[in-house]
Amino acid sequence: MPENHLNALITLSDKIDVPIFVVSVSADEELRFRKLNHYHERVTGMSSAAIAGKRPDECLPPRLAANLSAKFLRCVRSQERLTYEEVLHLPKGEIWWQTTLTPVFLDGHGVIGLLGTAIDISDRKLRDIKLAREMADLRAENEELNTYTSMVAHDVRGPLRKMKMIADLVSNEAELNSAGEHVLTDLHQELLGTITDIADKALGHVDSILSYSRAIALKETSALEAVDLELLFGDIASLVDQQRAFQLDYPHEVVMAERVVLQIVVRNLVENAVKHGKSRCLVSVDSDAGSGDTAANQLVFRISDDGPGFEDSAEVFDAERARFRARPTSGFGLAAAQRIVEARGGAIWMEPGVLGGATVAFAISGQFAPAVVEPV
Repeated sequence: MPENHLNALITLSDKIDVPIFVVSVSADEELRFRKLNHYHERVTGMSSAAIAGKRPDECLPPRLAANLSAKFLRCVRSQERLTYEEVLHLPKGEIWWQTTLTPVFLDGHGVIGLLGTAIDISDRKLRDIKLAREMADLRAENEELNTYTSMVAHDVRGPLRKMKMIADLVSNEAELNSAGEHVLTDLHQELLGTITDIADKALGHVDSILSYSRAIALKETSALEAVDLELLFGDIASLVDQQRAFQLDYPHEVVMAERVVLQIVVRNLVENAVKHGKSRCLVSVDSDAGSGDTAANQLVFRISDDGPGFEDSAEVFDAERARFRARPTSGFGLAAAQRIVEARGGAIWMEPGVLGGATVAFAISGQFAPAVVEPV
């Protein structure tokens, strides 16, 4: 009976132009892939025949198998639909998906399977990531412009004020008439009036430039949303440590934060930790940094590894300037991650390595999501 029910879904799936996969669930929660529909095969390059009847750990890289199994079992045990974003390395390249798992029930048998549907959101995610990077670069340029404008304004204001003072001095030194009043020729009055007028207009212009430079500074426009850290870090772990060679410990809480910023910065930092570490990476999150680097309503993430630290890394930390500096061989890197974090009003810094290697901490706007209280 359960088999017939799943077979009907399998037959129907090939008639729908959406990536669909079917997973069977036994009474003891054993998971086996049953089907990738034709559309799924076409867009991913995967073969349904190659995985049909196999457990995730029998046909997928270890880390990805563990990650998918955890998601599948979460859906089975909650008996509720589960929707999440994920990025997968597939035969036809890296694809961002919004995946929805729907439990398949059968009276008297409970959950007998899972129906997975996927929407390709790669274009949107890549645009979001590109925009986040560009906004960070633009904010840095605006800050430099603001600093430069302020310096120029300070340098220009002095001479202009001196022009006004000289004009006043000339006026006060003019000859006195019988009534004790300072007398200037028409030419002198015209010249002094012109000098004063030029100085006043120039000072007003400087003030306008300063106001404009402050106005174009990018405002904080962060939109916080619920981010399940277990799903987020599970996906990242599957990408950077496919063979499960590292011990990756990460938080499982749900937080309110900017998803795209976390996806960019956390992936970069975990990727660095796995690249330069030996066998372990530890990630923690807290709402209190214990330092003066953070503001209220911020989350603080710390990523540690057991590698050599930054001595042999592609990047170094300039403690005097509190900035990361990339060496020529580095890619996206910590310097760019720092720009993104700071563009959102956060901070990034080094801390003593708790695993003997490097520890990078960063703070961004966010908070822990309130716990959901089940009705009694």
